[in-house]
Amino acid sequence: MNFYTIGKLKRDIDSNLHAGATSGLQDFFNTVDKGRLQFITKVRPEELIRKSYIEQALYPNVNRYAAPDGMKYRDIIEIKKLSGYRTSDSMDHPLTLIYKRRSGQKRLNSQNTVSVNYENGIKYLEIYRPYDLYDLEEQYVVIHDCESLSTNGTWNTGGNVVNFKLDELNRIVGTGCFSFDINNSSTTGYLENTTLTAFDLNDFLQKGASFAWLDLPIPKEMISVKLTMGSTYGVDYYYSTVNQPHDNNVFTTGWNLLKYMLNNLTSVGTPNPKNLTYVRIDFTTTGNAIPNCHIDNILVRSGEVYEVSYNSTYMLMDANTRAWKQIATDNSDIIVAEEDSYRCFMLECTVAAQKELYGSGIAAQSDISDAAADLIEAYQEYKREHKSEALLAEESSHVFGNIYDGYSDDIMPGYSDYSTWDSLG
Repeated sequence: MNFYTIGKLKRDIDSNLHAGATSGLQDFFNTVDKGRLQFITKVRPEELIRKSYIEQALYPNVNRYAAPDGMKYRDIIEIKKLSGYRTSDSMDHPLTLIYKRRSGQKRLNSQNTVSVNYENGIKYLEIYRPYDLYDLEEQYVVIHDCESLSTNGTWNTGGNVVNFKLDELNRIVGTGCFSFDINNSSTTGYLENTTLTAFDLNDFLQKGASFAWLDLPIPKEMISVKLTMGSTYGVDYYYSTVNQPHDNNVFTTGWNLLKYMLNNLTSVGTPNPKNLTYVRIDFTTTGNAIPNCHIDNILVRSGEVYEVSYNSTYMLMDANTRAWKQIATDNSDIIVAEEDSYRCFMLECTVAAQKELYGSGIAAQSDISDAAADLIEAYQEYKREHKSEALLAEESSHVFGNIYDGYSDDIMPGYSDYSTWDSLG
């Protein structure tokens, strides 16, 4: 691949400006981003395909996962389970990409669906009951179901945690959960149960995670939540701390699903994973009160590592760190594009710059019209050479599949062949 830089782009745009220069722009990097936004709405080059893990793993009955920043709902290419590198979008059980509304209604499929959603300004993936996780459905250990104060040991509280009680109304699963308040007496508090029925995590330590649901009415006051599981109280135990729910980068209002990777636990002493008898949850707060908190369903599940391939909306890479970037910050930033992709992108940026510089002047109309005509020609050539990278009008759903296997439905709903793409301008 030929690497272009923001500095090269700036020189090319300057050569297309007949009555001004990029030095007259208020913010050149912002103008480049305007060009990027126009570019990615018309084509999605193969150069922008990225791969990443969906968190550390997928788990049965856990539907929400963090989504990469540069991925939108239409960008997913395929999702694969790395164990045996099997694809989860087989023709027998296709994994279907759907909109949030249909994801909530579960109309399209009762299972094996994926959508990219937003909630409270946070983007996440919702993957609903993929077939590939069926084998793990029964591989779990319930540490405590939080449905009774009198069964499976006795709970104690300390620090700023007070008013511990059973709540049979606001719950996630089962018949109840535990309710408590966090007051402003200190910045730390805890819940603990040292008389649990012994539980065995030995088979989960390498591929499992511990989960707990935590309800926070005022999430900004919570700093971190520490989980401790041990065999000898205060002597032999494992612990791990999180400062966010597993599917978001901050605690959110309402229920947060906490995840603790068991292969990253810190051990103290020599805990016996086959005979753990106590659990403790420590809260670190800002010192302000958080009333009416809840915790529910503390358990452990086995997971499988999945990889997602998608078309990124980010076109730039830092020249030093090779980190992907949305908006340029330096002339050395690399534009990830082949020659034809770069040509379209450069012309989009040229048109954006011309509109800013020339305004409604008479000379502007001619220059902008010339660049726009060049841009149409560039896109037509691009789409003739890259049919699979052209973007069609939005569809409400897309079933993943191999576009070369002869199934017309795999090309795109509503189109029987690729000839239609050539006419798109």
